[in-house]
Amino acid sequence: TCVISDGSQLLAIRHAIGGLQCPSLYYSDSHPDFKDGMIVASEAFDTQAQWHELPPHHLMFLKPNQTPQPVSIA
Repeated sequence: TCVISDGSQLLAIRHAIGGLQCPSLYYSDSHPDFKDGMIVASEAFDTQAQWHELPPHHLMFLKPNQTPQPVSIA
């Protein structure tokens, strides 16, 4: 699992090699404490937001005013 940002967009990757299980990765764009932003976390840490699990072996770009779209890398 890796998350990289340039300050205006973010790349999140959930992947593992060698038959290992991928660590979890969740994102939310509906948290009331971050109305103009998104959250990426290893676990859904509360019930205030709608959390989405990034599927194993996927990546996604999070950009302002765009809906995240997971992309398979397997």
